[in-house]
This record gives sequence, structure tokens and C-alpha cells, in this order.
Amino acid sequence: MLGDTVIAMDGPDHTRLRRLVARSFTPRAADRHRAVMRSLVDELVDEFAGDGHCEFMADFADRYPVQVICEVLGVPRDDHPRFAKWGETLTYLLSLELSARLADVEQAANELGAYVDELVEDRQANPRDDMVTSLVEASEDNDRLSQGELRAMIAGLLFAGYDTTRNQLGRAMITFCHHPDQWDRLAAEPDLAPRSVDEVMRLAGAVVGIPRIATEDLEVGGWAVPAGTLVFLSTASANRDESVYNDAGAFDVTADRVPHLTFGGGPHYCLGANLARAEMEEALRVLPGRLRNIQLDGQPSWRQATGISGPSHLPLRFQPAR
Repeated sequence: MLGDTVIAMDGPDHTRLRRLVARSFTPRAADRHRAVMRSLVDELVDEFAGDGHCEFMADFADRYPVQVICEVLGVPRDDHPRFAKWGETLTYLLSLELSARLADVEQAANELGAYVDELVEDRQANPRDDMVTSLVEASEDNDRLSQGELRAMIAGLLFAGYDTTRNQLGRAMITFCHHPDQWDRLAAEPDLAPRSVDEVMRLAGAVVGIPRIATEDLEVGGWAVPAGTLVFLSTASANRDESVYNDAGAFDVTADRVPHLTFGGGPHYCLGANLARAEMEEALRVLPGRLRNIQLDGQPSWRQATGISGPSHLPLRFQPAR
């Protein structure tokens, strides 16, 4: 399943797959779902806003991204908990714990694959205004996604979109706890949300590096890199490069900066970037106005360090907005 995703493909196969699905991931396609995103944010915040405290990951970040993905795909609300369970398990596909969790991952992949097959079959017979229908109908020069490619695309959207967005939201809240003036500024000016997302992703990106394999012998900075070597490119370092960014270590939600590299670059630039960006923007339009004076309510605990970094638990306290 993973091998059929755009993450694992290169060359003509990768180009073909991205070309077929590109219309489903444009800024306009993502913007269509912003009202639903905003509604989901309010629904989740309603559950804890009056308490003055929350465990942000369990109460919000673990739930919001997967619900957005389900709404975008057209998955019925009764099935959202099943997708959440599969999404949580499939995150181990990109972790160092895969071997220990392999049985659970295989079961989740099989269950998700069977569900997606039924979903695709239904949309082929009964098209709707959702992303599954869009992917089913995607074509160019009589070329369409195969059943396996459809399954891999939808599964990839779930495990990649859920985990990265979840961790990025957690890192955003920690960053704002350390910069309360910026949280207040965003509460006063919600239209700063797009720049806030970019600034958080630049300074505290959930994706801290990108693995690549050298396809030929290279020399970089005096170091020999033989063909076949696995290299890990530090986007976290590049995003703080003082030769590119003025005051590179500062966190400023009003700053107009060179685009960051947390979404990657080149042919493998994150396919779901527009959807993830819209999702985080809508969260950061709502949260500062409803959770005032946020502070850490104890020390966060962190997931095992891999290419994706974020908190596993994040206790917060705040003043509920009137």
C-alpha cells in the first residue's frame, strides 16, 4: 500500500499519479472545506472551553485532523471513530517502531483497504460532492487511478495528513505558550492566521528533516557521499538559516518571510499542503479568540524522535473567552 503512494514513487510513475489527482488538492479545492473545518474547531472547543484547562492533544489535536479528512473524503460521521483508530495505528508506518507494531499496522491497513474499496464502489455508482468521487473520476487521456492506487491515495491521505497535522498543531500551541504576545496579537487579528501557520511551521515544524537516497556519488561541503547513501536533510536547520531569514530565531506572526521548507520542495512537495494549511489556518482563526492567556499546565511529553516531531501529551490552562 505504501509503495503505491506518491511518497514512495519517482520518475514517470510519480508524475502520472500527481497529474491525475492534482485538481483534488488545489487551494480552491481546500477552500471549499473551510466552513466545515471552522465548525469542527468550535464543536471540539465547546467541549472543554468552559473548564479553563485541557489536555490539548487528546481533546483537540488527536481528533480534529482525522475528522477533517473524513469530512473531505465524504466518510459518514458514524464511521469517524474507525478512521481515527486506523489513522493512529498507521502513523507507525513512518516511525522507528514499525517492526514492533507490524501486526497492528497490517490489520489496520487491511481493514482500511476493505472500507475504502466499499467507499470507492459506492461513489462509482453514486457520485457525490466529495474527494473520493473526485479521485474516482480523475482522468487524463483516458488514464484513471487503478483500484490499488485509489486505496493507497486515500490511505496515504489519512496516515500522512493525520499525523503531521496533529503534531504541528501541538507544536504550534507550545510555541504560542512561549510567546503570549503573539497569541494575543492573533486573537486581535485573526486574518494573521496564514502567516502564523507559516511562522510556526518555519520555527517549530513537525517535520524536522527529509530522508533521501543519493542516486550518484556526491561531494557536499568536503564530505564524500557515495551513491546509495541514505541522507537526512535538515529542514529545521534550513528554516533558521540566517543567510535567508532576517532575525531567523524570532517568532513573529506578522513577518513576511521567504517560504519555509517544512512542506518539502521540488517534485515531492507535499501533495496535501493546501489542505493542511487551510486546516491549521482555520484552527488558528478560532482558538486564540476562545482560549485566552494560554499557558503550559505542566510539562509536555514528547513522542519518540523520528522524522516527525511533536508532543504526545500537552496540558494547557487558559481563561475562557466570554
